[in-house]
Amino acid sequence: MLSERFGHIFSFALILCVALCVLLGGLLFYFTFSKEDSPKEYVITLTDSGFSPNEITLKEGDTLRFRTERNRPFWPASDLHPTHTIYPGFDSRFPIHPEMEWSFTFTQPGRWRYHDHLDPQHLGLVIVQSKGDSLPVQDVADCSTLEGPQKLQCFDQTLESRLRDSGIESAFAYFLDIYRADPEVPEVCHAWAHRLGEVEYGLYTEGKEVQLRPEASLCSYGYFHGFINAMVKESGDFKKAQEFCTQATAARRDSLQGLESHCIHGIGHSIATLALEGEEYNTNLVSLAQAGAQICADLYMDSESLCIDGLLHELYLSMERGDYGLNSDRYLNSGDIFFYCHGLLGALEEACYYESVTLWEHFIGSDKKEVMLTILDSTSALLERSPRVLHTLARSFIESDIASGDFEGSVEACAAVPEEYFSECMRGLALGFATHGDPGNLHAAGFAFCESYYEGGTQSLCFEKMVDELYLNYGAQAVRNACAELGPAKRPSACTTQ
Repeated sequence: MLSERFGHIFSFALILCVALCVLLGGLLFYFTFSKEDSPKEYVITLTDSGFSPNEITLKEGDTLRFRTERNRPFWPASDLHPTHTIYPGFDSRFPIHPEMEWSFTFTQPGRWRYHDHLDPQHLGLVIVQSKGDSLPVQDVADCSTLEGPQKLQCFDQTLESRLRDSGIESAFAYFLDIYRADPEVPEVCHAWAHRLGEVEYGLYTEGKEVQLRPEASLCSYGYFHGFINAMVKESGDFKKAQEFCTQATAARRDSLQGLESHCIHGIGHSIATLALEGEEYNTNLVSLAQAGAQICADLYMDSESLCIDGLLHELYLSMERGDYGLNSDRYLNSGDIFFYCHGLLGALEEACYYESVTLWEHFIGSDKKEVMLTILDSTSALLERSPRVLHTLARSFIESDIASGDFEGSVEACAAVPEEYFSECMRGLALGFATHGDPGNLHAAGFAFCESYYEGGTQSLCFEKMVDELYLNYGAQAVRNACAELGPAKRPSACTTQ
């Protein structure tokens, strides 16, 4: 009996021991692996040498906390600069005070390049694995095999490495390749060229010689805008940028016809950016515009309107993105596309009318004919303002259409304007092609547009406006290249006069 009872006790103890071991093992497994799978937080520090660590690998759901040791505001944001379109959520949207921190939780696996929006020479890379991955996301040799943001990110990384390793010619050759091969690139044409200019300025500060080749004019001088903006951000000296522009214009007046005006416009962008970073003005668009306009007037007494155009353009872009605390809700809720223009005077008011119309889709909708007629009806002092308003609006139509290649809506919009305004509307269409056409073959898409949508005298007018805009923006050589491909019957008079 005793031995039988002892056996039962032993069996019970053994079962209990096994159960406890299983329970403890399960708890150990749970706490060990649940801890491994639980979201983690990492710290990135911005120093004078850049982001540290410069590259980091995370799991989906992990958080990065950004801070700085530079004693100046900073602004972590996804590429591309300055639009942050590759991973739009990864953007602080506002300068972070040096004593503050900013955190972001990554929910999209991939390789995410980023920069300091206030000093875009400082770059970093975040590699985000999906929760089931044990290996980092690998580099992809052929960007076209990717989709969406990952593809744009890959293009961006390849462009930068081409520029640093092989120089500007190799970088622009790649830029031309992806522009022609991928329909998403034309929509960000200016931003890609902007990026090349920023990186080129970084090389310039390292003592490398910069040659302003004809490619600097591509995509509405995006390359040059990026170069100048980086210079102003790095030095804070508008006079330095002004002197550089003067020297560059003198050296390249023949090959870069529109360099001077685009340079002044680019400095206007930089003035807006620095004004936005000042705590005194950073939530009031009117005050920002007035403060920036004074700087434009001090720099360019005879050309302040070009500078103010750039200033207003950057302010409106920042408001549209919600950057720097500028909130577009009040503007959009007003129902008046010219809402801010009524509180401005002189050159600021005029520039406001031209910049406001680029936001047509937010206020009126996607029907371009309706947009055109609504804008014409609501523009005060239309007779004086119609050339610039129509010019700007028609150009923005082409920019929105160029990736799809469907220009029917733009054609119908210009056809609906009164006859006395038609020529200016056509000029705007031409500028859209000149500034966002194929960078290596600027006239091709524009000439094809003229042939496809017009005939007779209207087609001749279309060719004439295309040639005029090529000359104004890119010089005589661009006109010679374009006119050489037109037969005598189609060759406009501008081919012989330019």
